[in-house]
Amino acid sequence: MAQYNHLPVFQKTYLLTVEMYGVTSRFPRLYRFTLGEKLKALLSDLLCHIVAANSREDKVLSLEEAAITLEQLRIHVRLASDLKILGLGTYESMSRTLEEISKQFSGWTTWAKGPAHSISDKLRGSHYHNPARSETEWAGICSQEDIRRFGGDCLPETR
Repeated sequence: MAQYNHLPVFQKTYLLTVEMYGVTSRFPRLYRFTLGEKLKALLSDLLCHIVAANSREDKVLSLEEAAITLEQLRIHVRLASDLKILGLGTYESMSRTLEEISKQFSGWTTWAKGPAHSISDKLRGSHYHNPARSETEWAGICSQEDIRRFGGDCLPETR
């Protein structure tokens, strides 16, 4: 199994998990075993997605699942704040950490998809399959370096 302890995204998520255990232990009884358990479960799932993504050859699916789990976590942290269970300072700190984790996942996903995917992402839009565009128009979307490196993968598909 691949090592994961060195990954900054794992380290940040792990520290947030430890912090969440401390915070949820102080939740009122009404929320400790509902919202508190949900927050801890989402963080645990997030750690599992990181380990899975780091261990798999094709990391994209695990990273996309992690992004969904992260968004669910953001919603539940906000809910805890709106219910006045989390203090403003704790909410701000956790939100900043979640944003840092999100950026790390985004960068990792971009890397995992590889350069050909990031080029095709540029081309996605209403003009993607428009064969009527001239090479000059496509030159504004694909650089000559991209065309040279990726060949036809950078040019639009025609149907």
